[in-house]
Amino acid sequence: MNIRQPVVSGRFYTADPQTLRTEVQGYLDQGADFRAECADMDILGCMVPHAGYIFSGGVAGLTLSQARLPESVLLLGPNHTGLGPALSLWPDGAWSTPLGDVPVDSDGVDWLLGWRASDEKSGGSLFTADRTAHLREHSLEVLLPFLQLQRSTLSIIPLCVREYNPERLKEAGLAVAALVRSRQERGKALLLITSSDMSHYLPHEEGRKQDLLALEQILDLSPEGLFQVCVRKKISMCGFAAMTIMLHACKVLGATRCRLTAHTSSGVTGKKYGADMKSVVGYAGALIA
Repeated sequence: MNIRQPVVSGRFYTADPQTLRTEVQGYLDQGADFRAECADMDILGCMVPHAGYIFSGGVAGLTLSQARLPESVLLLGPNHTGLGPALSLWPDGAWSTPLGDVPVDSDGVDWLLGWRASDEKSGGSLFTADRTAHLREHSLEVLLPFLQLQRSTLSIIPLCVREYNPERLKEAGLAVAALVRSRQERGKALLLITSSDMSHYLPHEEGRKQDLLALEQILDLSPEGLFQVCVRKKISMCGFAAMTIMLHACKVLGATRCRLTAHTSSGVTGKKYGADMKSVVGYAGALIA
């Protein structure tokens, strides 16, 4: 089997299994009071941050605790390293964390790899089977312990995104929606989870203003609006392209609302660790139904 080894274990989160289990369960338990507010939501997709747990673990736990995890989850995240193709799918095997291995849903990967791009100039398949983009990328890895504690029999479809052509992002969203529907036709569910932080390294208030511009489009379920505002205003939301894909997919699947679970920054969550408000990263959680 091709096992993807963790690259930020011991840095973004503890490498000790028992300490990790206790810490992550604590973040998930923080969402108990909020859960009643989401009881009427049939959640199609979640957006969660991916920083070190001391900074973004609370937002991630609060948000992910609201979702009932099915057997398979499609994880979409940004490509921070610049390695690999634009839409890279880890094809097989499993991803390892200190809590164990999470198998890859290779059937789901193969389904997406078989999706043919409608643009004749694109040269065929929209997605690429690739490990290079994932080997040093942290954005999906840091979410896995949360998912492992919520469901022990989970499999994942890992998608690393560095595509910035809006038409190809839309087509990727159509492909994802078609995969979800194909699963539904067989009586199975597929949850979509986008991993993204918000604005980066701005003073807290300036970052908050930029975040709200992006979050307004997310709450309006507008993939075009999110893409355009991030490009036009140069908002450094690292996963905006991945989130654009998920918004396209959720709209096709009939989504009608989005709920913000939390919005904060590293200046707030990391205050006791010495963070200040002069240069922060924004974190937000959202649920789409």
